Parts: sequence; C-alpha cells; structure tokens
Amino acid sequence: MQDQDKILFFLRTIGPTIPSKVAKHLNTEILLASAHLSDLAAQGKVKISHLKIGGSPLYYLPGQEEKLYHFAAGNLNSKDFQVLEQLRQKKVLRESSLDLLSKVALRSLHDFAVPLHVTVAGNNKELFWKWHLLSDEENKAIIRAMLSPSEPKSAEPQQAIASALQEKPSFSAQKNTILLVPEKQEALQEEKSPEFVKEEKIVE
Repeated sequence: MQDQDKILFFLRTIGPTIPSKVAKHLNTEILLASAHLSDLAAQGKVKISHLKIGGSPLYYLPGQEEKLYHFAAGNLNSKDFQVLEQLRQKKVLRESSLDLLSKVALRSLHDFAVPLHVTVAGNNKELFWKWHLLSDEENKAIIRAMLSPSEPKSAEPQQAIASALQEKPSFSAQKNTILLVPEKQEALQEEKSPEFVKEEKIVE
C-alpha cells in the first residue's frame, strides 16, 4: 500500500488529525507526511481546517466535518467558543441582533459559521450566520420564522419552524444569498410566507 493510501485509510479510521500523528503512523518525517497531506488536499481527497491545533490545521476527509467540533473546546478562546456554542444551539444567528465581539468571532469561525445574505422584498438585505451542518431546508425554515411578521413574539420557535417547513420554496442554482419574494402583492396583505430564491455565493 502506498503512503497516500495509508494516510486515507488512517483518516477514515481516526477522523481529523494533524501531520505529526500521520508521520508517526507512517513512521516517517513530519515534513514528508505534510507533503503527502498537501498533495491529497490538492487532489480534493483531503480537506484542511481553519481551526489550528498547536499551530497546525486538521486534515480530514470530506464528510467528516461534524467531527471538527470536538477539537474546538480546547483550541478556541473563550469568547469564540461561547459564540460557537450559541450558533450550534440556535442553528441560525441574525447579525443585527449580535454584539460587536460576537460578529468578529463569527468571522473567524470559518469551519462552523456560514454567512448568508438575505434579501427581503423591498431590497433590504440582512446578514445571517448558519451552523455549517444545517440543511438548506431547516435553514430557510428558521430564517423565514425569524422574519415572519405574522408570528407573535410569545409563539414557540418550533411552531414557527414547523409551519415554515410546510411551505414549498423554489430556488435557482446559485448559492449563499437568499432572496425573499412574496408570490403576489396580495400575499403581503395576507401575511403569507414568502418564497426563497438562492443567488450568488457570498465570499467573506
């Protein structure tokens, strides 16, 4: 078995890891292990985290993103981890409701926080942040519930989300911008849920 095949098997077995552990597994120099990992990343077979463990990123296979969270607690400062926990629990955060430190923290949590620009009818744009593992369907339902003027403040969030999930939004093929468009002008008067249309990807 070639070294790169051994590395892929190792990552499948243990999940995200750092070059020093790969080097130990291969019984080779860390520089050589790092070179193999970089080559695998260039081939798209391995992904590299923004999160650093002792100065080194984590290398992991596509589909192992959920395992990155287990490395966050001891490798983020307390404020960033607090914001990470808030995002993980709430799934979606609204930029306009956050304090300055939280906004800064979200911009550093590249592995976990996905920015979404939402355009509401009237061309008003808002920035939201979603948990990286949240499905598109759940994300749109939560944002729709947060923006819905028909929901009383005392209503349970889960009821709003469940109601929004029953809607059937339509989408274009573009990413990371959501456009909220009412089906008809009358729909606004009746306070019906708007449609989502995805637009171009937002590069932070």
